[in-house]
Amino acid sequence: MPTGLNFTASGLAYWSSDTGGWQWPIGPKAEHPVLVDPAGATAMAPDYTDYPELFVRWFEYNTFTPTLRIHGQRPATAIWDYGKAAEPVLAKILKLRYALIPYLYALGRQTYETGTPFMRGRSSRTRQTGPCRSMCKAPDLQLLRRSASVSKR
Repeated sequence: MPTGLNFTASGLAYWSSDTGGWQWPIGPKAEHPVLVDPAGATAMAPDYTDYPELFVRWFEYNTFTPTLRIHGQRPATAIWDYGKAAEPVLAKILKLRYALIPYLYALGRQTYETGTPFMRGRSSRTRQTGPCRSMCKAPDLQLLRRSASVSKR
C-alpha cells in the first residue's frame, strides 16, 4: 500500500500491480501455519503452500486499486486455481469489486477531468477537511476520494 500511495503522490494518477505476480510462483516453505488451505490449488509449485493466502491478500488489495488484473507467465489465473478454501473468498471479493464498478468509474472520470489521483494518502486531504490528526497512526491508509478509505489492517 505505501508504494501505491507514493506512486500516486508523484502525480501519476493510476496505480495497480499484477495480482499474484508475473512469474510462475515458486517460493519457500511456509514458516507459519497457512491460513488458506492450499488443497486443490494448481496455481503454484506444490511446495509453495502459503501462496493461496498471499494471492487472496493481494487480490483483496487490488480490489481497491484502479485496475484489478490477474495475468502473467503462468497458466493458472482463474479464481478456482487457488484452491477450494480460496475460491469462495476470492468470489466474495470479486463481487465487491463489481459492486464498486460504478463508483470506480466515476473516480476515473474525476481523475480524467481534474488530474487528482485515483488513490491518495490521508495527507493529501484538502484544507476544508482540516489536518489529518491520525495520519501517524495509519500512514498506509488510502483514500478513494472523500467517501471511502481502505487500510491494510
